[in-house]
This record gives sequence, structure tokens and C-alpha cells, in this order.
Amino acid sequence: MKTGPTINTAYSNLRKNPIPLAFLLSFLYWGYLFFASKMYVSADAVGYESLGKLLLENGWVQYFQSGPQREPLYPLLISVSMKTAGFLQIPYQSVQKILQIFLLTVTQGLIFLLAKKLKVSDRVIFFVLLYFGFSPIVVNTGFSLFSEIVTFPLLLGIVLVGAEAWQAIVRENLRRAAFQGLGLGLLFLCIISVKGIFEYIFLFFICPYLCLLFIALFRRQKKLFFVSVLFTLCIVLVYKGGTVFYKSLNQKYNGHFTITDRGSWLMYGNTARRTGPLSARQYLTALASIPGEGVCRAIFKEECDFWSFKTSDGLGLAKRAQIQSAGMDEDKIDAALIETAKQEILKKPFAYIVLGLMESARMLFWESTQIGFVAYPPWLKTLFENLIFKNGLRFLVFVLTCFALWVAFSQLWRNKTALLSGSANTTETTILFFTLFLLLSYIALYSLVSIVARFAIPLAPIYLIAIGIFLDRIIRKFCK
Repeated sequence: MKTGPTINTAYSNLRKNPIPLAFLLSFLYWGYLFFASKMYVSADAVGYESLGKLLLENGWVQYFQSGPQREPLYPLLISVSMKTAGFLQIPYQSVQKILQIFLLTVTQGLIFLLAKKLKVSDRVIFFVLLYFGFSPIVVNTGFSLFSEIVTFPLLLGIVLVGAEAWQAIVRENLRRAAFQGLGLGLLFLCIISVKGIFEYIFLFFICPYLCLLFIALFRRQKKLFFVSVLFTLCIVLVYKGGTVFYKSLNQKYNGHFTITDRGSWLMYGNTARRTGPLSARQYLTALASIPGEGVCRAIFKEECDFWSFKTSDGLGLAKRAQIQSAGMDEDKIDAALIETAKQEILKKPFAYIVLGLMESARMLFWESTQIGFVAYPPWLKTLFENLIFKNGLRFLVFVLTCFALWVAFSQLWRNKTALLSGSANTTETTILFFTLFLLLSYIALYSLVSIVARFAIPLAPIYLIAIGIFLDRIIRKFCK
């Protein structure tokens, strides 16, 4: 007798608030893939696995002595999975999958939180969360042995804490600003330990806070100035202290004062490729490579290899070997490569900028069904390989992303003056500002090196939030 009303009540509650259903369906799908999929240990995954074993069996001293190695956080997580799996007598990949499903769940929760703060409606949030749960690129990231999965919650955490820190400073809340500064410094320290490029993104990200500090100085707003100074000291103390400590360990054990040593030769290789003698056809292949290597190969075939990461990596590593064989000290090679790259850019700045913009546009084609390195169940593999599905989904998400970014930037521009007001109703503008600022900083810095599909993966949650804003505005407009 009570079943009918209970079902009706549950259905009514879901209609009013469908968000829990998005979490549930996503979790069920991830649970299915936990049993039905398998991680391929291939390409960079081989390196991550070997470093995890190295940490487990030989510890940190050996890790540093054999370096500079990749960024340490993801290998550390793999070593923890291996240690736990050894205790439980199960494959370590099973433990790693559980850990990565947890990271997906945390990311989904942060997307929900940010979308609510951005005043996106519940129905649109439901769609965004559900798409995140079933997105091919997100699923692939969650079930492959690659480090991008760790950047998901950290990147959204930086947006959230960064926006709250700004609000605390503008409102002259001394204690909260100091606390947020410490938290933001810790988040950057963690994400630098996953992707070294965030060491430079940090320098971009802190600029608005420094501008706020100088505004307070010139306007003689003593309390705002003092709060800004305290925040800056807190974030720099944690961030700089952690990075200097890690670099010092590298310096002590392998002679390199660095997080990782890949950035310099990657930058040189990409610069040499862009500033070398290029034909009109090579510019066309660069243009055709924007939607993806598959599109370019359908038109130009093997000529597209020039714009793959292998070409720039080859040029960079060859130059590094040349400098090394000339007898230069190891600790000076990175600086020499960067200086040489700067000189090449100055010779052909226009070509470098044009090709850089072309490659940066690849970041907008972020959805993909075939990044690889996961063995899916047959039905899902067939779906992901279907030309209509994979190309149609990729193009549709690209179009949605472009419109979403246009709407987001337009909205931010209209409300730009609210950033300094500090009132409660400016939270939405502040979050939007730091979301887009972090997005642009990320793309701008990655344009210095060759951009491959994997590099866009960390931006997937940010793109989905922007798409949510766009869809919400469209629905509100047509439902008036």
C-alpha cells in the first residue's frame, strides 16, 4: 500500500532536484568500468609505473639520484597503490582505479560547487555532471595510468580557493586572507608536483593579487595593503618553500636545481620547428592539424608528421645532446637551450606567433574517444571507434566550447568593475575571472611547447563549467 506513494515521492524529488541522480549514474558507470576495463601500460605509463616501483623498492634517495625524474606526485600515488595491493594480495591497478574513481568523484563535487556559486540552474548542472561522468575523455583519464587525473580536483580547487582569497582580501578579512594564501600555496605546490608547467602558471596567477596590492598602495588604503601583503607572504612562503626544497634535493643528488628537466628542450624543439624554413603546404598542414591528427592525415597523410610531438621532441633532444657534447656544465644546459630558443623567436616572431595561435586552438578540441591506453569492453570500444559518433561528438563539443567561452568572456567583461567591490553578489564574477584567467594562462604557456591532445585534458572540467553557464543562459533566455 505504501509503495506507490513512496515511488511517487521519490520521482517528485528527483524532478525537483535531479543532481543526486547524476552522481549515482556516474558512479554506477565508473563501477562497471572498474571491472570491465583494463589499464594499458604503454608510452608514458611505462615511465610512471617504473617510477612507482622505484619509490616503493628504493625510496626517495634513489629517485633523486637517478633524476631529474618526472614530477613526483603521481609516481608516489602509484607506489602507495602498489604497497596497498601487496598487503591485500591484489593487482595494484585495482587499487589505482579505486583511487582515480575517488578523484573523479571529488572533481564532480567541485564542479557542482562551482556551478552553484555561478548560479547555474540545477537542471543544467545535472546535464554537466552527467556528461562529466560519461565523457569519453574523462573516462579515459580516470582509467588510464596517466597523471592528468590528479590535475582535475587540484585545478578546480585553485579556482575556488583563488576566488575566495580575492574576496577575503577585498573585504579586508586578515585572518581569512592568510588562511586562503596558505591553502592556495599548497594547492599550487601539489599541482606543480603533477605538471611542472604550473611553476610558471603560478607567476601568471599571482599577478592579479599583486595588482590589487599596488592599487591599495597607490590609493593609500592601509588595511587593504596590509592584507594583500600578508596574503602574498603566505602563498609565496608555502609555494616557494616547497619548490626550493624539492629543487635542492635534485641539486644535491643529481646536480640539477629543477623540478623536472624537460621544459627547456621541449621549448627549443617547438621553437626550432616553428621558426625553421617552412613551405606554404606546411602552414596548411599546421592548419589541418588543429582539429586533430586524424583530420590532417585524411588530407595530407604523412606530411602531418611534421606537426606531431615527435618532430619537436627530436629537435629539442638533438640540440640538448649537441650542447652536452660540447662540454657545457649540466646545470647550465637548460638556460642555454632557453636562450637559444629566445634568439630563434626574435628572428621570426610573426611565424612563431601565427603557428603558436594555430597550435593553441588545438586546446579547444578537447573531447576525444581515442586518446588510448585503456582496454574497454567490446561494445564500448565499438562505439568509441564509430566514425560518426567520435567525430560528431568531438565537433559538437568543440562548437559548444567556443560558444561557451564567448558567453563567459562577455559576461566577465560586462561585470569587470565588480571585481574590486567585495560585495557578496560579486562571488560569481570573481570565480568566473579566475576560471578564465587560469584557462588562458594554461593555454598561453603550453603554446611554448608542442601541444598534443593529452595537454587539453586538465581543462575538461573548466570547459564543462563554461558550457554549463552557456546552456543556462540560453535556457533562461528562451524560457522567459
